[in-house]
Amino acid sequence: MKLEQFKNNKPEFKLEEYFKGKTVARGVFEDRFGNIKKSFKVDIDGTWDGKHLIMKENFIYDDGTKEFRE
Repeated sequence: MKLEQFKNNKPEFKLEEYFKGKTVARGVFEDRFGNIKKSFKVDIDGTWDGKHLIMKENFIYDDGTKEFRE
């Protein structure tokens, strides 16, 4: 696949619009054998100021630990 194949696809993907507002994501960490070692849920609140996309991310891991990223 080449990136040029998709340049005229619609609708156009705009990162700042996609992540504006509230988003929920889930994921896992796997070892090199494909065994799940840790899973998580993240609540994301994105804001766009016309120049910068700011994403405030609250992670909750399956072991109960929490992490905040901005």
